[in-house]
Amino acid sequence: MTTHEPKPVSPVPLVSNQPLPRRGNNLLLLFILACLAAVVGGGVWIWLDASRPEHDPHVTRWGREQSPHDFPYGNDKGDYEAAKARMQALADALNAYREGPMGGGVRWPSSFEELQMAGLLEQDFGFEGLLSGMPIAYQPEMPIGHDPERWVLCHDIEIGWRRQQGTGYAMKGPRAAVVMLADGTVKLLEGDELELYGGLNLQVGAGR
Repeated sequence: MTTHEPKPVSPVPLVSNQPLPRRGNNLLLLFILACLAAVVGGGVWIWLDASRPEHDPHVTRWGREQSPHDFPYGNDKGDYEAAKARMQALADALNAYREGPMGGGVRWPSSFEELQMAGLLEQDFGFEGLLSGMPIAYQPEMPIGHDPERWVLCHDIEIGWRRQQGTGYAMKGPRAAVVMLADGTVKLLEGDELELYGGLNLQVGAGR
């Protein structure tokens, strides 16, 4: 039987022919990664900035050092008594028209000019609202099913700043209105009362 003698092991260690990475290559790789991170980060920042909601000019917030009571939201209120007096004069003429022979107890005039033609208002009577600075809104047709005591026939709305209770915000929008209701009465509505009556145009900017 033939025996095979083990081959002698070379004392020289095996050496890879693959060259070791150079330090310069590592620095270049790090530089490329840093550039990619900067590009990605810049893109994310631009996307976040573009998706940020636009500032609403009708909303403001008090700073930490400022008390909500210091906000001058009520300093530009209109003359409510004068506005009510003008609306009352208009309401008196409208009621007289409705209850007279032309209205027959059921019909309001189709426009304010009919009041002047009927001699119920002076020719130079101002139909501009003192709170809004715009013509007094008039809608003689009340939808079926509405309570006349809750339906606004004429309105003059004031736009201004209102504090929101329990928050640090003030909202710009309707805050008061002088109205004539379909039952013939005149009222001043303020704050949350505006939400309780039909026929009011409560869009921000109404009357401005």
